[in-house]
Amino acid sequence: MYIIVSPNSFAYNPARINVGSIGYQALGKNVIVSSLYEVFKTSHEVDDHFLWYWFKSDHFKRLVESLQEGGVRLYFYFDKLQKGELWLPPIEEQRKIGGYFKSVDNLITLHQRKLDDLKKLKSGLLQKMFPKAGETVPEVRFPEFTGDWEQRKLGELAEIVSGGTPATSNPEYWDGTINWYTPAEISEARYVYGSQKKITEVGLNNSSAKILPKDRTILFTSRAGIGKTAILKNDASTNQGFQSIVVKNNIDPEFVYSMSTQIKEKAERVAAGSTFSEISGKQLGKIILMIPGIKEQQRIGELFSIIDNLITLHQRKSVTIKKLKSGLLRKMILTVESTLTDVFLPLFTIDWEQRKLGELAEIVSGGTPATSNPEYWDGTINWYTPAEISEARYVYGSQKKITEVGLNNSSAKILPKDRTILFTSRAGIGKTAILKNDASTNQGFQSIVVKNNIDPEFVYSMSTQIKEKAERVAAGSTFSEISGKQLGKIILMIPGIKEQQRIGELFSIIDNLITLHQRKLFIISYIK
Repeated sequence: MYIIVSPNSFAYNPARINVGSIGYQALGKNVIVSSLYEVFKTSHEVDDHFLWYWFKSDHFKRLVESLQEGGVRLYFYFDKLQKGELWLPPIEEQRKIGGYFKSVDNLITLHQRKLDDLKKLKSGLLQKMFPKAGETVPEVRFPEFTGDWEQRKLGELAEIVSGGTPATSNPEYWDGTINWYTPAEISEARYVYGSQKKITEVGLNNSSAKILPKDRTILFTSRAGIGKTAILKNDASTNQGFQSIVVKNNIDPEFVYSMSTQIKEKAERVAAGSTFSEISGKQLGKIILMIPGIKEQQRIGELFSIIDNLITLHQRKSVTIKKLKSGLLRKMILTVESTLTDVFLPLFTIDWEQRKLGELAEIVSGGTPATSNPEYWDGTINWYTPAEISEARYVYGSQKKITEVGLNNSSAKILPKDRTILFTSRAGIGKTAILKNDASTNQGFQSIVVKNNIDPEFVYSMSTQIKEKAERVAAGSTFSEISGKQLGKIILMIPGIKEQQRIGELFSIIDNLITLHQRKLFIISYIK
């Protein structure tokens, strides 16, 4: 009552093919499946890997939908499969396409394994780096720390702040500039930077919502779905579905965030005794935690921050690669017009053109507000110095901030996020980074604000070339410096926007992979 499936055969369940119940046997030995399955081999005209990815495409799904038969349960038997048609390029091109997608799948699997390993590492360290019930020291500890941890109530470590909602019927309260979060916006990300909805100052003042300070606030959902957390990276408010934890100055917020799972479990036990699944600020403040000294808190918080950032990077990378694969499946397999050569070769058939950097972007210099005037400093506007630019592709926030008054009383200018490449123009010429939040700079930069028809990721990928040419220009100056006018005259070779985007995306992926491995090495050395 079983069917033998020999190596290099396909098998599928005709009653579940609509949900992808199909497999390829590549074990090198015979196996058996239920007689319900349809089993077949291909002829020499088709590459199995190419066909496998065709089975995963939308084209095959549409074929199943058009030919399946039955009543309550639909079936797609082999005689129906045989009626299907697909476009086949030459066998060599099939093999290249199949091999390409196999490599992409291997990359996805690799990232998923790394992601799983990181989550296991985090889970294990969370158990060992915090004291177990009834104990005062953790099993694993940084060697420089000794002494017992102390028992404290969460309300002694932080202020617990509830939220509120301005009247939705009043348009004056909405579409302002103040971040206002709902629990649905809190996922697994450690940090949040901006909310979907914004309220006005009038809306804030006419509700129980409150301004929560960035970097020291841990959002904590307090209703159904208790315990979703995130650290605020910009000042914000919330609705009443939160009891936010605003930690005190002698407590490290990264450390408290790393205790999120523990706080969540204790909060859920308290909420379980309520009529509704909800925890109040008073109840949350009574939760007992074990706390070390501030230096040990900072070391633990930093370690788990690095691990979480690595997890986030791997998750994003997996999503990016899966999207790339999905898009290429549509372009490379679905129609006769979209073969391997059609996808890749057109990017290289049109000549690149010679352009001045000043034609591709606006070159913007920076400035420094008077350091003697306190009204100009400690504001909310990012203000970068060259010392903050390292090898990272992106920068998210500067060490120093200036006020709007300081901006207006200096030659500093607001540079737009995502389209600005910071470029250091003095000694140490050519350090670059893409802005991920609006910012300004001091006069040690000639920032490159690319135009709308130019891809910023592509221009950033030419950083080494721009740096080398800028250094040659600067070498002829009295001081090692390049002006905005000189930078704008640098000649570059530029393809069309589509090819720019493909090249920029490729080097972005490579840079992110480099960053991942550097952080992994840092974690290993950090734990040691």
